[in-house]
Amino acid sequence: MADSKMTAKNICDCAIIIPIYKDELSGNEEKSLRRCLNVLGKYPVVFIAPYNLSCERYKQICSEYESFVSYEFFKNKFFSNFNGYNALMVCGDFYRRFLNYEYILIYQLDAFIFENNLAFWCKQDYDYIGGPYFMLQRGASVPKRTNFFNGGFSLRKTKTFYRLAKTELRLNIFFYLLQSKYDTLMKNQTTLNLLKRVLLSLGIRFLRKFKLELNEDFEWSSKIKKYGKIAPFDKALQFSFDSCPEYAFKLNNNSLPLGCHGWTIYYNQLFWKKFI
Repeated sequence: MADSKMTAKNICDCAIIIPIYKDELSGNEEKSLRRCLNVLGKYPVVFIAPYNLSCERYKQICSEYESFVSYEFFKNKFFSNFNGYNALMVCGDFYRRFLNYEYILIYQLDAFIFENNLAFWCKQDYDYIGGPYFMLQRGASVPKRTNFFNGGFSLRKTKTFYRLAKTELRLNIFFYLLQSKYDTLMKNQTTLNLLKRVLLSLGIRFLRKFKLELNEDFEWSSKIKKYGKIAPFDKALQFSFDSCPEYAFKLNNNSLPLGCHGWTIYYNQLFWKKFI
């Protein structure tokens, strides 16, 4: 692992951002991480983590590679559950920390990269690109396209995301943190927490009148489409697969993308075991 000898001259156009929230990795998560370090080793790798996390296992793995690795810590509430993470991903302070980079690649540890072609995608000048979401409705033989791109393996133009997070998505932080608090209280059955759950539920219903999206990547897909440059569907397929990977593979001329997300999900494993 690179050390303090790395200087500002080593700053390149893209940083690899890896969210972590637990001390130990599963076997599949370690496989994803090692693949990332192998293929994207020339890029700075930044782990984002809660303040209370021990990162020793991650440091141990990274010490076997040549990558320049660093850590950015955020409040624990952003890692308590899925909606806490949603709040972090629409927070201006998150993107502010990476303004030295033109792009950031979000690489969750259920992502996998197949080739070292990230520089090509940075040159395409999109504000946002990720794997297309498909919906397979009950009784349907063909998945339905949506207008949303997955965020778990996604390339984001840092300045655009920072600007929109500060101007267009500030309400979403409050919304997602309310959802996060509600999710936590759902696990507790005391009378006081029951009352809090009711009040939070009313607040969430009120905020939904503003047509806020349920997931941060859904929200970003909508906002970038309105205020920025989002990748077209065919390019997004070449970049990444997420849901319905077998169908995405056929649409992409039976070719693999740059990377994928969700390869460890049980209903995706049958397809991905041929390649991973």
